[in-house]
Amino acid sequence: MKTQSKNDPSLLTIWAIPDSLTLVVTLNKIFRVNLTLQKFICSCFLLLLIGCQYTFEGGNPPLPAEAATLSIAPIENQTFESDLETFVMQALNSRLRSNSAVRLRGGSERSDLLLRVRLAQLTRLNLDEPEALAVAQQLTLVGSATLEDQRTNKQLWEVSNLRVEVSTSSNDSSSSADLSGQRLSRGIQELTENFAEKIYSQIFYNF
Repeated sequence: MKTQSKNDPSLLTIWAIPDSLTLVVTLNKIFRVNLTLQKFICSCFLLLLIGCQYTFEGGNPPLPAEAATLSIAPIENQTFESDLETFVMQALNSRLRSNSAVRLRGGSERSDLLLRVRLAQLTRLNLDEPEALAVAQQLTLVGSATLEDQRTNKQLWEVSNLRVEVSTSSNDSSSSADLSGQRLSRGIQELTENFAEKIYSQIFYNF
């Protein structure tokens, strides 16, 4: 029987085949890993972009019903607190103007949406704190609000029991000047700002 020499070219070719297959398999694995890594990086980048966009829009949410403009009707004050409607209107205007996506209309200008607000009741409850040096009170404001679409003459929503409460004391009775030069106690100021914030949330987040 003849033995084949190791120097035989055909034998070298046979030995080279496993090495070539190993190289091909290795390269294939590398490409697969790189492809998976590329997909992972692209997915992370896409999620990052979506997250940034959500954060940006979250600070300036658009008006509902694809509206472009909003106006506030004169606020109806049924409480015994004079000028309360003025303070609520100022707080609402300030809160809405902080949203760059909102265009407020005033006066006789017609807007897409019309907000109506009614102040029904303001109560002051003395808190029983005999050991406290300051007189504490709980202020409660109850009202309602409706949002109307003037393009379709339809009501988008109505909240009939808007209620906010704040606690204050005689130490907080110092007042600050509002935009019209009137004096506003800190308790009433906080109350009206919270009331305006509740209406703002109803417009943009609870609709």
